[in-house]
Amino acid sequence: MTSSGWHMRDMSTRNVYLNCRMFWCDDVVASNVCWGTFEPTFNFVQVAPVLLTQSLLERMRNNFMVIEVWDKKTASQNDQLVGIVKISLHQFYMSFRDRKIQTALLKSEYPVIGIDNYLPVINPFTDTRFRKIKVLLAMGSAEQVSALQHIQLETKTSVVMTKRPASYLERQHLNIQDKENGLHASKDKVVEHTF
Repeated sequence: MTSSGWHMRDMSTRNVYLNCRMFWCDDVVASNVCWGTFEPTFNFVQVAPVLLTQSLLERMRNNFMVIEVWDKKTASQNDQLVGIVKISLHQFYMSFRDRKIQTALLKSEYPVIGIDNYLPVINPFTDTRFRKIKVLLAMGSAEQVSALQHIQLETKTSVVMTKRPASYLERQHLNIQDKENGLHASKDKVVEHTF
């Protein structure tokens, strides 16, 4: 999960972390704290095995997974709840409730994706929207989830080579002079790295 920019009403830096409450148990999984930043990047991934039973599907029906966004306090204060994100699980219920469709879905290459979008972080006490976070929630076999993670990794690591602006070509005038004088470029090549 990654987050987008702060809402204009809240321009303070925070020490933000996520708590993910699983719908099938009482466990809470927390992300790392993003210390003192306006633009936290959580890179939070949670993969959990579940047994696809009728009772699990019924628990998903009209139910939500909740992600809490917390501000970690460095003094003796308690951490402060910034807001929550509610993710509907009903899509999974609708997709997997019929056995024939379930079998077909589990044979496909990729899992069923419930959400792959930015969702608002809402303060439950004031109903104020603070920000958005990018959420990808999918359900499928271990192989399907692995295939989806592989695609996500390829997307994140693909390097887009940007064209370098002309103002950074410090020695461009020397290259033009060399060409005019019939000289070839030197054997010492400059390698530019884009990060």
